[in-house]
Amino acid sequence: MKRTFYALLLALFLAAIGLAIFVHKLTASDVPFLPNQAFSSWYVEAKLSLDS
Repeated sequence: MKRTFYALLLALFLAAIGLAIFVHKLTASDVPFLPNQAFSSWYVEAKLSLDS
């Protein structure tokens, strides 16, 4: 009984963390939720050459 209670508590805790991360990405980070939504991002390209 005690072991199943801790397993259930751990599962609920991990689900709450996953849901919180999902909501944070959805609201604060402006990550698109659906495939047809626009997402403005930066694309940086760099070229590095080393002469020895």
